[in-house]
Parts: sequence; structure tokens; C-alpha cells
Amino acid sequence: MRARLPRQLVVLQLLGFAIVLAMLWADELLDLPHILFHATPTPRRVSEAVFESAIVAVLGVVTTSVTIKLTRRIVALESFVVLCGWCRRIRDEGRWLTLEAFLTEHQASASHGLCPECATKLEADR
Repeated sequence: MRARLPRQLVVLQLLGFAIVLAMLWADELLDLPHILFHATPTPRRVSEAVFESAIVAVLGVVTTSVTIKLTRRIVALESFVVLCGWCRRIRDEGRWLTLEAFLTEHQASASHGLCPECATKLEADR
């Protein structure tokens, strides 16, 4: 779900810019104010539409690239696990859970191992 959200956001944003471009060209080619509001007819100026399209496209690229960068950062920050430095419980949406409860709630699997330092200490204690 989280991985799809940034992609959906970018697609919706690009769709919005495409609609703006389509409306820009429809206005230029069909003279929408004249059709919809009976305004004074205006001549077609394709060069104006090209210029406006270029501006909208540049804004679309800049906005979309910033959105991608920010959503990647949000996803990265949301992936952090806050661990109590004393009791090693994990903060999850305002609650403090044991490691086991956190793993169970998030349907994660874990395995046990022994780091080299602890293995050395264990061998020394024998």
C-alpha cells in the first residue's frame, strides 16, 4: 500500500497537468470563452498556445520531480523504527510494544542469532 501511494500521487499529478494542457489547447483551438460565455471571438494564436504549453510542461516536470523526491523521503522516514534505548520496546502509532508484539502485529518474521561479541562472551563464561 505505501509503495503504491507515491506512484498514484505522481500519476494523478501528471494527469492534472495533462488536463491543463488539453484545456489550454481546447481554449486556443475552439475559443471556449466564445462558445461557453458568448464572449467576443478571438483569433487562433498557435504560437501563444505553444509558449503556454512549454511553461505548463516545465512546471509539470519541476513539480513532479519535487513530489517524487519528497514522497521518497517520506517513505524512507516512515520506515524508521523508534526503539527505546533502555527497555528496547518499539514505538508504533503512539504505543510502546515489545519486539515480539511488534513483529507479530506487523506480520514480520524474525530469527535468532548470536553476534560475534556475544558469542565470545558466552564462550568466556563457560
